[in-house]
Amino acid sequence: MQFNEFGCLLFSVHLFSLVPKVLGNLGSLSSFIKPLIRSLRVSFDQALALDAHVRCLTHSCFYHLRNIAKLSSIISWSKLEIIICHHSFLSFRLDCSNSVFTCCRKTSLDHLQAVQNAAPKLLTKSSKWSHVTPLLISLHWLPVKFRVQFKILV
Repeated sequence: MQFNEFGCLLFSVHLFSLVPKVLGNLGSLSSFIKPLIRSLRVSFDQALALDAHVRCLTHSCFYHLRNIAKLSSIISWSKLEIIICHHSFLSFRLDCSNSVFTCCRKTSLDHLQAVQNAAPKLLTKSSKWSHVTPLLISLHWLPVKFRVQFKILV
């Protein structure tokens, strides 16, 4: 998606195998097409696969989880829960625009699930190898796949 000098919006969605043909048919307008666009905090590629968005989101989430982990020894559990669950992490990063993940690949959802699995382990100070399902149940958190479906339904 890109505006040209005439104010027209160009957004080309196609299979990667058709890229040369599409670019050839656009002629001089092909210089305005970008391989990745960002709109409403979501990064879209030309095939609408959302892989770049999920990659960027998981890197950002793990970065913030590492920083929160450094604070976990000096703040109380209730404050840590507020930071992780309500303010900066789950509510904002994973739930923001997650309705676009309805058509996302399973591998991308698995990456997001890995982020969500790391958060309760940090919150409960569980080991890296402990099972996360009981932690998710005790915190009343839905897995990412069901969070997306719930957001669509509500």
